[in-house]
Amino acid sequence: MSKETDDIIKLIKHWKAFKEEGGKDFAQFGSFLKQESKPKTPQHPMGEDMMLNVRLGILFIYLERYKNKLIKKVMQTLPLRTIEEFLLLMYLEQTTSPRKSDFTQSKFMKASSMEKTAIFEMIKRLQADGFISEVEDPEDKRSKRIQLTPAGTGMLHQSRAAFMPVTQLLFANMSVEDKKLLLEKFHYLSGFHEHIWEEDADMSAEELVLKYL
Repeated sequence: MSKETDDIIKLIKHWKAFKEEGGKDFAQFGSFLKQESKPKTPQHPMGEDMMLNVRLGILFIYLERYKNKLIKKVMQTLPLRTIEEFLLLMYLEQTTSPRKSDFTQSKFMKASSMEKTAIFEMIKRLQADGFISEVEDPEDKRSKRIQLTPAGTGMLHQSRAAFMPVTQLLFANMSVEDKKLLLEKFHYLSGFHEHIWEEDADMSAEELVLKYL
């Protein structure tokens, strides 16, 4: 077969593909041929599941950035210095005057990933601000319990109101049903990772994959 004949056959095949994609005229066909002549991007060796993991991971990073920017805007309007201080006030509201020593094993410490010394420094700062106070433990005179002051309760209510627009913006115009579904998935992911960091925090990512996936 001559080169000219081979080129004609290729041209006919391109025309057929062009028409199957809804092409109409020769002007469009010229653009189609230019596109076909470009080097094809090789197929990525990762499967669909891995590609979805990558895309979701990237989106999580973007959402984390958006969230941090919104939180920064709110924190500039409050006397609190960090989001962790707000979360600590919330933790104290949800617990009944926890012992100071209990913070080293608390859900707050695990959720915030803060070191024990950093938490105690934060407690000192919030005490100086008048938002929390230490009281004697009636069950153990050697221990101290931490509780919100009236000023701390007021600051917590003010902070909640300030953060309300952040939660609205983060989840955009999603329907209630979509939010319920998202909440279910987030609960699953939170439980999955909480177990890992409680049991195997020192393992490498590769070791964790082999054990849990």
